[in-house]
Amino acid sequence: MWWYMIKLEVTERNFEIRNDLQKEVEKKYQKLQDLIANKDFLKKEEYNNQLAKLYLDPTIWAYATLTDKQNNALKLRYYQDFFINEKNRFALCIGANQIGKTWAICIKALHHALYVENASVIIVSRSEPQSTMILDEIKWFIRRSEIALKSLVDEVENRTEIHFKVGDGVSRIKCVPSTEGALGYPATLMIC
Repeated sequence: MWWYMIKLEVTERNFEIRNDLQKEVEKKYQKLQDLIANKDFLKKEEYNNQLAKLYLDPTIWAYATLTDKQNNALKLRYYQDFFINEKNRFALCIGANQIGKTWAICIKALHHALYVENASVIIVSRSEPQSTMILDEIKWFIRRSEIALKSLVDEVENRTEIHFKVGDGVSRIKCVPSTEGALGYPATLMIC
């Protein structure tokens, strides 16, 4: 089996790249704003198709549908964009305190659960209180969302797990501490 790791590391030697990387994220936001500005000039079907294509990018989807705690559109930083757009089934997120790792994890998990039918997202955290806090953050994103995400929540919603009706199936997000609690669950996405 081949294993690979994509790493984004900003150091003292390459510190200036962060501005270029953030400009790339800002271009994504501008694409969405341009599409919305030209909505009246496009046929409804063409507009919806272009919007759906943009929403496949979790960064744009979060910006368009989720809000921060001050009810502003949720804007991500370049390292968050890098992480949540990682396509590998296993994602490891390591970073300093208070830089937005948890929010990036929540957005990646929520986007995957809503866009992949019968998805099973497993989030493994350091401790049990942290795992419940992560699921609480996801629930807050759902409550503050600009679209009716609450209507997609299925029958299971507790302190460790939440289910969503997606197409003909059910997707779920399960948050567990780094114990044997995650064993036995199949995962379409595992975030550690």
